[in-house]
Amino acid sequence: MQKYLCVGLFLVFAFVFGESKMEARKFTGYIITNQNDTVNGFIKHFVFNRRTGGFVFNGFDPEWHFIEVAFKESLTDHYDVFKPGQIKEYGFYCRNQLYIFRTKIVIKKSLVTKESHRKHFLQLISSGDGYEVYKHQVYLDRCEWNLTCHHPFYEYYYCRNGERLTRIWGR
Repeated sequence: MQKYLCVGLFLVFAFVFGESKMEARKFTGYIITNQNDTVNGFIKHFVFNRRTGGFVFNGFDPEWHFIEVAFKESLTDHYDVFKPGQIKEYGFYCRNQLYIFRTKIVIKKSLVTKESHRKHFLQLISSGDGYEVYKHQVYLDRCEWNLTCHHPFYEYYYCRNGERLTRIWGR
């Protein structure tokens, strides 16, 4: 009986005090609209990977920042979800570091024009005298035992003076 009481108390403690750790985190950030308006607010970070279900206990999972961003202006607002092309840029602060993601057109080889010129969020990792270097997360489909696995990897792009992106490393 005492054993069940201890287990019950542990579960209650875990759910009550651990609940705040399982919620999505909010980081201070901004978005830049397609009309060049900067809106300050909060960026939502999930504490689990929605593709694999794995928890992220320290920091954040960058995977979903390449796909979409959930943003709200004030703590009382609801989150609005933006995909590439709906906003120009967004950024947030995590551990005193600014992370910037910009909408860019990535050109791929495809017979379908819509697929060959798609908009993506790319992470700005370096910028300087008229140049910018971006990181883009893509998935490699690999079939193994008749199952499809999505393996993430990164491509890196170089842009000089706002010109077209040039892939410098990737598949």
